[in-house]
Amino acid sequence: MKKRTLLSVLISCTIVLSLVQIVVSHSLSIVGVHLTRIDGEMEGLRASNEFLKHQIASASAITAIAEQAQSNGFSSAEYRYFELPPVAMRSDN
Repeated sequence: MKKRTLLSVLISCTIVLSLVQIVVSHSLSIVGVHLTRIDGEMEGLRASNEFLKHQIASASAITAIAEQAQSNGFSSAEYRYFELPPVAMRSDN
């Protein structure tokens, strides 16, 4: 009788542990799928960020800014200096 009970307990433990292993394996595979998807999204974002960096660098270049300013109607800076006419000074004599 003891042998039969012990055998039943061992078989029950084996079945339960097998079911636990199946559940854990399934959970790990689902997590792996999510991680793979997230990794793909990260690579896409990295490529997009690199493209945007290049666009920002080219748009903020001095020549690009000068061309854009000229196309918007701005002209090169010209400095005009005006001399004040001579002012009569009061003499205290």
